[in-house]
Amino acid sequence: MAVSAIYKNLKAGKKGILFSLEMHPDLVWIQFQARYLYEEHGINIKASELIKRTLTEEKERLVQQHDAAFKKFMSGLIIVSEEVLSLAMVITPALFKAFIKKRETKLGGMNFIAFDHVNQFDLMFDGMGNRIIKCIQTTVKTYENNKGNPLVGLMCVQTNREGWLS
Repeated sequence: MAVSAIYKNLKAGKKGILFSLEMHPDLVWIQFQARYLYEEHGINIKASELIKRTLTEEKERLVQQHDAAFKKFMSGLIIVSEEVLSLAMVITPALFKAFIKKRETKLGGMNFIAFDHVNQFDLMFDGMGNRIIKCIQTTVKTYENNKGNPLVGLMCVQTNREGWLS
């Protein structure tokens, strides 16, 4: 869900941050790359082929052919790993806002902030998940971007195939 929502917003020229709380940012980048190649160029390459480096010579050529355009497409997104999040930052709105502001400056503006696998907060910081989510909500509600506009916040959780939280 996070990749789909963010993809559409990037395509519309929006900018933002994705906090990937479960997957390494390189893997998320590859998911976006596979999606981009299919959506924009009709090239059917699975993310697993990119990850495992099992591309045919032709598919590798196509990836390289569209690499610069893909990087330009992705220039509106910063993917952040959970490794950079300290407990103090995610429970203190002022610290979290400062972190966000630095990324907004790098992007030249910001429209959204997204968290994928938000239920991981309880595993990262034992029993602090709800408090962290409240800090994120407070930050998103009170943050104004460089144009004076509020951010859109997106929080996604992992569910199993039946739709239950896992």
